[in-house]
Amino acid sequence: MTTTVEESRPARFWTATRRQLAGRLAFLALVTVLTSLLYRVVCPQWVAYRDGENALARNASAQALGDYQRAIAGGAKTRQLPLHIAQALVKLNRPREAIPHLEPLRRSFPADESAANLLAGIYDGEGRPADALHVYYDALEMGLPRSPDVLLHQADLFRELRRYRDAERLYLEVLATDSPVRREALHHLAELDLWTNRPAQALARYDELLHLDPTNRAAHIGRARALTAAGRRAEAVAEYRKLLPP
Repeated sequence: MTTTVEESRPARFWTATRRQLAGRLAFLALVTVLTSLLYRVVCPQWVAYRDGENALARNASAQALGDYQRAIAGGAKTRQLPLHIAQALVKLNRPREAIPHLEPLRRSFPADESAANLLAGIYDGEGRPADALHVYYDALEMGLPRSPDVLLHQADLFRELRRYRDAERLYLEVLATDSPVRREALHHLAELDLWTNRPAQALARYDELLHLDPTNRAAHIGRARALTAAGRRAEAVAEYRKLLPP
């Protein structure tokens, strides 16, 4: 009988311990729920902002825009809020409405690369490449890093404005890096060579592109155009035939 009593003491101890642990966990869960409810009551603007961030991450842009507007109405102010509103508007195919959100952000934080790229892209899409270029001028002057992406965007804008030498200079800067956008810069530079009547240079660049990716259809078409411009029509026809289905 004594042995039974002695053996039951550890069991009673662990049972009591588990009950205490369960009680504490239940208390913590209750505190968490009450804190969340209190936060929603006291800080609804930040709840709305967080909901907007989650919706934007899911590409639910209309919902995100509504959440951000509720956040602003409640007094929420963050550096990223105008940018995220602009991103939602662009995804909703309302880019012009994004400009009033981005311009003040650009003036306050001109070196913000995400804002600069988005605003420049909107201006370019509206047929305003000069305005887009000035966005980058201001941003670079205020400390925006000369990243390969920024250089590529600038080069494309110079090309649109027919400032071909400036475009070429920046494309070559990108080519000197190991950036993922290097291949895109090489393609654009090959096109620029064609536009400026330099088919031999264009051909060399298309050959490099096809060495990197033999299935690059655009590079095959560009190579055929370069061959045509160089007067090598039979080779151009052969290049086009490579694009035909077997």
